[in-house]
Amino acid sequence: MSEMLANRYLMDGDAEKAIELYKKVLEKKPEEVKTRCRLIAALALVDHLEEAVIQLNNLEIASGQHGMLFSACRQILPDDLVTAVQNKLQALAEKKK
Repeated sequence: MSEMLANRYLMDGDAEKAIELYKKVLEKKPEEVKTRCRLIAALALVDHLEEAVIQLNNLEIASGQHGMLFSACRQILPDDLVTAVQNKLQALAEKKK
């Protein structure tokens, strides 16, 4: 239930509320790849980029799919969210250079 509500908040543009709910779901089910992908997208949308990277690393650990993570997220998330996340994470990487 809370995951469905979080998805609704994310699609309606209220990423902060979505983040809260996704984190609650992941406390109970840390292995949920879809939920973690959506959390990463929500975090990136509100410029919590470092936390998004941490969650991406957590996704890798939880799934055991090293190197294929963002591909998995691409299949789960709408294209516009994937593009937004990619752009923000790329900007973060460029800042750190």
